[in-house]
Amino acid sequence: MLWIKIASIATIITTSTVITVFSIHLRILVCMLNIDMPTRTLAPYTVTQTTTGSEVAWQLTATPWTVNDHNRCGLRAPLKAVHNLADLSGRGNSGTLNWSGYANISAVTADGSTVAPVTAIQIKVFADKRGRLLDKTIRLTVNGSAVGANLASSSAGNIHTYTAAVPANLTVSGISTLGVDTQYQSGTQPHQDMMTVDTVQLLITYSTD
Repeated sequence: MLWIKIASIATIITTSTVITVFSIHLRILVCMLNIDMPTRTLAPYTVTQTTTGSEVAWQLTATPWTVNDHNRCGLRAPLKAVHNLADLSGRGNSGTLNWSGYANISAVTADGSTVAPVTAIQIKVFADKRGRLLDKTIRLTVNGSAVGANLASSSAGNIHTYTAAVPANLTVSGISTLGVDTQYQSGTQPHQDMMTVDTVQLLITYSTD
């Protein structure tokens, strides 16, 4: 029976060693992948607006690239929802803010032969929605035209990061063609609120492998 116990202990030790070695190798691989796929945070240098019909217009910031500088895009009138006996009325939408002017990144693949491809795009919005206003449109644009899905989320807070699909064949030399459209709407509870949007950053991940 002793030799059975010894064999069992040896098996446990061997299994533990294999798991430890595998874990170390996995961590090394993850680190290598992270090195080959850096992420850069880019700020917009231009913001304009598109407002039609009854949409509420914005007072635009002169410094769209800064965060928490107290110079933000703000609604010119409040968005509201009025309580009636059966439902809410008077709900409205803001105009659409068009963020652009993101700078290209200078990066090539490891052998120097190819401009680095973009592998992931995240959109980080810095806003103050007073806890009651909601997303209506959050969309990536290419050369001013919306692409991909509307990323608007009813649960998005003031500072929220959205994951966008990467346009086909996009490289770091084409980032300047990207932009973001942001639009907001009245909430689902009776309210009358102003809101601001400070800036909208792009988090660009690219491969140098």
